[in-house]
Amino acid sequence: METDSRWGKRFRTSLTVRYGLDNLSDAGVVHDISVFGFFIMASKLYPDGSVMKIQILTPERDHINLEGSVQWSVKKRDDVKWLIKD
Repeated sequence: METDSRWGKRFRTSLTVRYGLDNLSDAGVVHDISVFGFFIMASKLYPDGSVMKIQILTPERDHINLEGSVQWSVKKRDDVKWLIKD
């Protein structure tokens, strides 16, 4: 069993997210979230340290607009990439 070494409790979710450097040109899904950051499954990777504009769509159809930086990212398979913001 894998141990999660990140700080803070993480809550599983499935929220639509749009993100990008200067505009909201890319889309993904927030899979878990905590007070320290969140995990996005996405089709495009950005370099560590990139400052992103982020818009999360809530279940109530409200938009939450954020700005944050990529802490790390990793390509998992040829057809799926993961962007991590923590």
